[in-house]
Amino acid sequence: MKKTVVGYLTYITVKNSNNRLLDFRDSVESLNLLRSNNIEIVSIDNSSIDEVRKNIKSSGLFSKHFHYQKNYFDVALFYTTLWYAKDIDADYVCFLYDDFIMYDNAINDVIEFLEQHQDVSCVRLPSYDFKNKSKY
Repeated sequence: MKKTVVGYLTYITVKNSNNRLLDFRDSVESLNLLRSNNIEIVSIDNSSIDEVRKNIKSSGLFSKHFHYQKNYFDVALFYTTLWYAKDIDADYVCFLYDDFIMYDNAINDVIEFLEQHQDVSCVRLPSYDFKNKSKY
């Protein structure tokens, strides 16, 4: 099985925590669906509150923590994940955000699709039909 690096971006501040903290907690919990020897999850944090960083570290889900003191926006997620994937010679990368809730490990289905369609280099899953996984 091919190696995949999942970059997980967090940005939860005092100002936005009332709107984002509950989704973040559900999101981190849902990442348990990705536990696999072939999937490595790395945390990229753009200066979140201490509670978020402690939760990330105590979750046991993340192999690496790239925690910045400044908000570098989505650029931090893309560059850090890609740099790390190149450093460990990963085959695939995936980008997730702190409000994404996983209901299924669609990563395996996406990799299978990419392997079968060599002309496709990127997949975005805005929606996922569990009963018809090849729909998208």
